[in-house]
Amino acid sequence: MSAVAQAARELLGKLPLGTPKPTAWPLQNPLLYTIIWIVFQTPVCAPLPIRPFRRP
Repeated sequence: MSAVAQAARELLGKLPLGTPKPTAWPLQNPLLYTIIWIVFQTPVCAPLPIRPFRRP
């Protein structure tokens, strides 16, 4: 969640003054990390809600 918030701040130019540079890789590259996370989470989580509605 922190990476998504950091990506939004960077894209919108809303970084607070005096914000220290992040030391964690996901916060240093928030947009890339968020895209990677979405790409890997979607194939795992998307089929789960569909499973109960499959016909036998």
